[in-house]
Amino acid sequence: MLDNTLHQYQLFNGVTLSNDGRSFEINMMQTRHHLWILQHFGHLEIKILDLKYQINNGIRQRKNTQHPIRNLQKKFKNTFELANYLGRLPYDILRIKIEFMNGWRIEDLPYMSFRIITNDLPDRNVLLAHFFQIAAISKFDLNELQNGKSYLIDNTAHGQVLKEIHLQPF
Repeated sequence: MLDNTLHQYQLFNGVTLSNDGRSFEINMMQTRHHLWILQHFGHLEIKILDLKYQINNGIRQRKNTQHPIRNLQKKFKNTFELANYLGRLPYDILRIKIEFMNGWRIEDLPYMSFRIITNDLPDRNVLLAHFFQIAAISKFDLNELQNGKSYLIDNTAHGQVLKEIHLQPF
């Protein structure tokens, strides 16, 4: 029988709001498996793309074969084109940073979360509301969220809810 730790029942594990009021981090665990999030930025034009990758041929790759880590040089108009390109190739994505023409940025914090930087508080709240809806987090007044705080996404019998994380000082 499989252990429950092998299963993932949530899209997001938590969210941390920055003090500046315009950026946040979404904790996803294994960000390399959650590049689907790029599809939600497909309407935005890419200004700068910094993507490091390594070829991984899976079981067909010899044990001693070590491909070099490379920067992706190809240019893309939007994240739809980027996701389509990456989906067809045997790449392990090691690092990704995207800056969009409207000033928004998204970058992965290796293996743990995505940091998303918007232009202002209303943009941040619209994006958070969108992600909360995707993750089936029950209605939540975004004005109640406090900058600089971290929130855990908790499963309950009534769905997923946000709970503020209270860290105890040492």
